[in-house]
Amino acid sequence: MREDQTLFTKMIDEIIELGEDDPELKEMVQWVDKQAWKKGITFYDMMYTVMYRQDERNNAKEVEN
Repeated sequence: MREDQTLFTKMIDEIIELGEDDPELKEMVQWVDKQAWKKGITFYDMMYTVMYRQDERNNAKEVEN
């Protein structure tokens, strides 16, 4: 596995662990897991997609301002 993939996987694993103590974060993780299952992709691929889209939205907002 490439180093950047390993770092991404570790980051997502940390988010999952934080979700143990944060009900809202846990709910988000569960939602992403369900979406991944529906789309037939891995949880990590779905997390990447969600995070990428959020980053695009944030960048678009910055351009508007």
